[in-house]
Amino acid sequence: WIEVDDSFNIDIPAGIYSTSEDIRIDANNIHRLVVTVETESGIFVRDDFNIIANIQLSYFEIVNGCNYKLDIFGKVVDVKIDKNSNLNKLLRLRGLGFDVPGQTHAKGDMFVIINLKQIAHTDEDLIKLKDIFKG
Repeated sequence: WIEVDDSFNIDIPAGIYSTSEDIRIDANNIHRLVVTVETESGIFVRDDFNIIANIQLSYFEIVNGCNYKLDIFGKVVDVKIDKNSNLNKLLRLRGLGFDVPGQTHAKGDMFVIINLKQIAHTDEDLIKLKDIFKG
């Protein structure tokens, strides 16, 4: 490995997976730069040019429906969750995925999967529930 103190700009095309590019550091040296793109981030998983988001909703939100605010890398999108939505239901949001390289205005889609949020109970909560059901 060679440590270089120079800085330089490179263009990273939208929608790429991984790429490598030869970078000329000076007149005599060419070095290969490898750009690695992550395919998973938080609730998001990449599937080709589509993005899959696994969202966690409470029982109340699923039964009554809600508008879920989904932050897609700085862009907030309202996702309408219908009343009594099925768990693992797949909602499709067209054109909110990654750009398709080499195709003008072509984008993948965003798929949202609804999951039931698990409730964490403390021991005190469980003791209260036991008392309620005893009496």
